[in-house]
This record gives sequence, C-alpha cells and structure tokens, in this order.
Amino acid sequence: MKNLELLNKYDYDKTPTFADTNWNKTFSVGIFQWELKSNKKALKKGKIIIRICGEVANKEQVFAKAAEIANQLNNGISINAYPKKIVVCTLNVKD
Repeated sequence: MKNLELLNKYDYDKTPTFADTNWNKTFSVGIFQWELKSNKKALKKGKIIIRICGEVANKEQVFAKAAEIANQLNNGISINAYPKKIVVCTLNVKD
C-alpha cells in the first residue's frame, strides 16, 4: 500500500519499460498523479498526463527530465505549462 501522503502528488515511472535490444532505440517515461483507489484506503497511479521520450542510450537524461517536471508540478507549476509530450534530444556534434 502506498503512503496516503502522496495523494494528489505528481510522480513518474521510475522503472525502465524497455528491453536492452539492438532494435529498441527509444523509450518513454510517464508522469502521473497519485489518486485514491475506490476503497479510499490505498493509492493508484492516475492516467499519464505528460510523456517524456528519449533514446535508450540517454536514459539518465530522460529520467532526470521526468523528475524535474514532477518536482515543478508538485511545487505549484501549472500542468498547462507543459506539452503532453516532451522529447529529450542529444546532439551528435562532429568535429
């Protein structure tokens, strides 16, 4: 059972949902809000409200962006300040 102190707080999926394969180049992390279950005694994940996408090779940056946005939402930034999908890009700079 999740701690009820998390009710209405924003969070993100912290477990990677990708397999480390040669064909899987991108993945995404969902940001959601904790909600009460129908029994009013436990919490469940709400629907995904923002999706952070990026390359598997840069998963740390994708998770860092998800954590940053969840923290900002919990500190009062409006959900309307963000698009529904954010892509974390990396630049391949050639010499």
